[in-house]
Amino acid sequence: MKLPLIAVFLCISLICFAQMEGIVVKVSDGDTFTLLSDGRKLKIRLSAIDCPEATQRYGSDATNFLKRKIEGKKVTIDSITTDRYKRIVGVAYYKGQNLNEMLLKKGLAWHYKQYDKSENFARYDRIEQKARKRNKGIWRDKNPVPAWEYRKSKHK
Repeated sequence: MKLPLIAVFLCISLICFAQMEGIVVKVSDGDTFTLLSDGRKLKIRLSAIDCPEATQRYGSDATNFLKRKIEGKKVTIDSITTDRYKRIVGVAYYKGQNLNEMLLKKGLAWHYKQYDKSENFARYDRIEQKARKRNKGIWRDKNPVPAWEYRKSKHK
């Protein structure tokens, strides 16, 4: 019984802490998409950021930006972990550009500080502050409601 558990753990570890490439077959929203890699469809959640929900202002902007940028195209993922929904959480790159950072720069995402345990924390924070000062995207609004607070208010 121990061998199968070890094998499962190793397989999960390889998926969680690996670099992978694939074609984006579907963009669900600003921070989630489906990647076709080695014949498998994998759900990817961008780490350390949180884009507005579809029903929030700028939600469709974030989704459309990601669609235009990567749908049908090859991306690389530096996977960090999996979340409770079994999505691979990581940093996505298209033509060497960090998509997580691009969404922050355009003001189409918040830095999701409570879930960011990476070495990128300070950099992501600076990028968000710069977008805020320049009134980019969500920062055009006086008091934008972070996506995590918006979701919480919808579940009351």
